[in-house]
Amino acid sequence: MQTRRAVRILENPKHKSKDVELHNLQRQMIDCLNDGAFQKGLKIALEAIYRFPEKPTLTHSWAIDFYTSLGRKKKVMKMLKQGFRRGAWWSPKYLRLELKELEDDLTFSEILKIGEERFNEAKQRAEAELVVRTPKEYSDEKMYPLLLILHGAYSNNFDSEPYWRSVLRRRRLFLASLQSSQMVSGNHCVWNEEDVALRDVESAFSVLVERYPIDPSRVILGGISHGAEIALIAIFSNSVPARGFISVIPSVGAFIEQFVKRSSLKHGEKSLKGCIVAGEKDTRYKNTRVVCEFLSKKGVPTKFYSYPELSHSIPDDFDQTLAKSVRFILEE
Repeated sequence: MQTRRAVRILENPKHKSKDVELHNLQRQMIDCLNDGAFQKGLKIALEAIYRFPEKPTLTHSWAIDFYTSLGRKKKVMKMLKQGFRRGAWWSPKYLRLELKELEDDLTFSEILKIGEERFNEAKQRAEAELVVRTPKEYSDEKMYPLLLILHGAYSNNFDSEPYWRSVLRRRRLFLASLQSSQMVSGNHCVWNEEDVALRDVESAFSVLVERYPIDPSRVILGGISHGAEIALIAIFSNSVPARGFISVIPSVGAFIEQFVKRSSLKHGEKSLKGCIVAGEKDTRYKNTRVVCEFLSKKGVPTKFYSYPELSHSIPDDFDQTLAKSVRFILEE
């Protein structure tokens, strides 16, 4: 039997006005990068560094992205060093992956060394994190559904959890957002080691059903991008019992290898249903359709929400799609 991994719980953390502002800026940064508005994005990112000193890795990462897009290598190096001085950190693997064009710089090895030191320090205290939103005026004498969600790759709870909160206005359920224990910077978490990711999900689920009045027969696993894929793998490998899934712009490569190519699908819940949200301009779109058709053929009713103009991003009307998806899984 596998040892349960440590999970830190934050229950009903309050929304701060600066958090809302920062999340809105995050969306602006993504839009600027996608639209090629690099100078505009850089200006906003540089202002954010001083506006949000408590988020050094996030804000410096924004500036680095825009300087990189503009081909300004010296500015990238300067921004990395400034970020480290202000408490930011990036692992050597992350730096090499994201900044390949700097490997010939004589001072890059110095940056990698600092990154390795910070990464090793952070790894010693790494643990999964659960942000739990409870239903209003809930009773311990009743049982409630659970929507457990996983963020995308190189993301975190702060980035992804706000997209799902609207469900609390329409439903009495527990909303739990799981942040991976696999950190690659002071702001970026991944699900790269699948066995570790699945243990994080299993531990989170166990903690939730032990601590809260959750109905284990009404559990939905949701996620964004790679987090959506890990949620699917957790369900169909019987790691976590679930009534359904909500997969938003999912990465599906590993799922195809493990399930579709083997034409094998096992799950504990006979009434399992799911919903998939995909953008037709996403490079993953074709494979996502393959997964949807495979699940339907295997007897898993799956609704497919297809957005013609969407790439690999969250649709603007996701609140409505989320509400329809939860209703489809829990009621119909």
